Amino acid sequence: MIHDKDSQQIDALSKRLLMLLESWIGKSDDAIEVEAVDSILQGFVIDPPALLNQIGMEAAAILEKHPEEAVNICMRLTSSRLPETRCLSAVIISQLSKYSPSLWTGMIRHLALDDDWHVRDFAAAVFDTISGREGLIEFHPEFVWDTLNEWVKDRDYLVRRLTTRALLGYSRKHPETAEKLLTLWEPLLTDSSEFVRRNLVSALRIIGRTNPDLVLNWLNTRLNSSSGHIASIAGMTVDASFALQNPAIRQEILDKLSTSSTN
Repeated sequence: MIHDKDSQQIDALSKRLLMLLESWIGKSDDAIEVEAVDSILQGFVIDPPALLNQIGMEAAAILEKHPEEAVNICMRLTSSRLPETRCLSAVIISQLSKYSPSLWTGMIRHLALDDDWHVRDFAAAVFDTISGREGLIEFHPEFVWDTLNEWVKDRDYLVRRLTTRALLGYSRKHPETAEKLLTLWEPLLTDSSEFVRRNLVSALRIIGRTNPDLVLNWLNTRLNSSSGHIASIAGMTVDASFALQNPAIRQEILDKLSTSSTN
């Protein structure tokens, strides 16, 4: 919980940051000192993301009036040495990309490859609806699905991993999208990266809370494949509490896993 004193400090920090960004409008590249943003955000709490989302949306409201400068400023922010600043850039992009989404995909992909997991999750959230913030999916759904269908086959495992995180908030708001997500994730069942496969398990457990039968039936039919990766994913997924809501399908999956392990 944020106490009054903390709230006042955050308000002061936000005002300093917004004034700084506004001062960059119309200035040359040399006048854009990202280190000044870093000094303001140093030590800012990233998780939970609600506060940074709020500041980022306020920053986007300023920058959206100056689209050309906004692209350049965001590009500079994404290259900051500080994870907090790179996370902020992702929030700003989530709001500005609704005007011309294809203009921003390069920066989103760049953030998806970040060394810091917070930044990677903020990159995925550009597409999503979370913490009271509408993401790109709300404005350009066809573009988002097309992009994710391309990225799920990307050469870089971190980009493929982003597809497992990109629409989890939206799927909670719209459970009917779960089937489309499962179709999207189909290639990841046999992905070469264990990191990607474990993120897929995490995503399946999340959407399984609202669509338990759909997820279990999907896994059950995929177990007919000889892939050991699919068996591993199914085994980790049915351990989740949501799977207990349909004990019959869960047991059928467990029986298949038991049979495959003895063959």
